[in-house]
Amino acid sequence: EWNDKFRDSVRRYWLNRSVGRGEFARRFTGSSDLFHHGQRSPLASVNFIAAHDGFTLADMVSYSAKRNQANGENNRDGRDGEPCANFGAGPADDGPSADAAIRRTRSRVQRALLATLALAQGTPMLNAGDEIGHSQQGNNNAYCQDGPVGWLDWTQADPNLLAFAQQVLALRREEPALRHPRWFRHAPAAAGERSLVWLTPAGHEMQVHDWHDSGQHAFACRIDASPNLAPARPGSNGSGSRHLLIAFNPDLQGHTFTLPVGHWQVALDSAGELAPGSRPSATSTLNVPAQALVVLRDVSGHA
Repeated sequence: EWNDKFRDSVRRYWLNRSVGRGEFARRFTGSSDLFHHGQRSPLASVNFIAAHDGFTLADMVSYSAKRNQANGENNRDGRDGEPCANFGAGPADDGPSADAAIRRTRSRVQRALLATLALAQGTPMLNAGDEIGHSQQGNNNAYCQDGPVGWLDWTQADPNLLAFAQQVLALRREEPALRHPRWFRHAPAAAGERSLVWLTPAGHEMQVHDWHDSGQHAFACRIDASPNLAPARPGSNGSGSRHLLIAFNPDLQGHTFTLPVGHWQVALDSAGELAPGSRPSATSTLNVPAQALVVLRDVSGHA
């Protein structure tokens, strides 16, 4: 089933931090409130951030409101109040921008949203064109536009965004924990299973008061495999990394994260500031860039 709660909650977390960590965590791990019944698996959640109706990924970070005048209904058609942000000073900054800072911010948030979609538990659905930065010029109901607004123009494709989409999907393929078909258990993992624990930036397990602290947005999850976990599917190359850490930081400044015990190596940084394969400092801390999702692997074999 299409999970529109995933769409709106993930957008609001990255666009303006208007949902809490608890709501985001629930959506990232398969939306158990919606699907954990009747022997359904997390794969029942079809996760998406954009679809054929509504803003494209490029437009949800470039417009503060829909621009549907060309559809002939005086802008009354299409969804009102769709989560979006132009990252400028106001509506005058809607659309393409000559401001380098605005363009950089839009690019960062696009990548964070795309990475969240690709790595969240469930079945990801990517809207065609979002991987190349397709824009409908703010039109969120363009089904009637048989022209450039709705066409995918590969001559205008963003090669850097496309390369990032390829990178994050390759990581999903490499790590079975990022496409786990069963509900995560609480640590420690039972035999043959995976567990997940949510951590504050200080490295402590999230407590009730942390989940209700609306002023804090950054946090992380550690996914652990039991020592005897079998390959996730026939033909796979094994069970992947024994431990993964995914850090989320939607804030406008970087945050220092205290890392769990292990030898961590950067696998992905949606902001592009941390080189893949790089190691955090000997102090077991990592500065997670602003408006970024970072994935680390434990390469020590620590159980």
